[in-house]
Amino acid sequence: MLPSHAIQSLPLWAQLALLIGPPASAVFAAIGLLLNFYQSRRTNAQTRAALVAECLKTFTGDEGIQQAFYAMAYPKFEYKEGFHGSEYERDIDKLLRHFSNIALAWQAGLLSIHDIRPIQYYMLRGRSKS
Repeated sequence: MLPSHAIQSLPLWAQLALLIGPPASAVFAAIGLLLNFYQSRRTNAQTRAALVAECLKTFTGDEGIQQAFYAMAYPKFEYKEGFHGSEYERDIDKLLRHFSNIALAWQAGLLSIHDIRPIQYYMLRGRSKS
């Protein structure tokens, strides 16, 4: 820190710079932190939306998952002889794993109920009606 007589010997513009500089720096740093906070929130929301969109894309684009979903959504699913090791079992396992991954992300706090709302219908509709 400069002694007060040294500060008084500086030109007026330098004295003002020493007086205004630290508070201005603090204001700019606070603004930067605030902007970073809002950008981080936006990026997180976009990432969550992309995760849900990818889930829907995979769900609608995979023929095996679609067949398993409709078999379980409507009372067509039957657990009978020959189920184990069949293509049908693999499709149902794939469907259950697919929704399980989203449920695990929700349980871990990575997704909220609001985030998974576009998938919620399919997850609830796919439950067995037995």
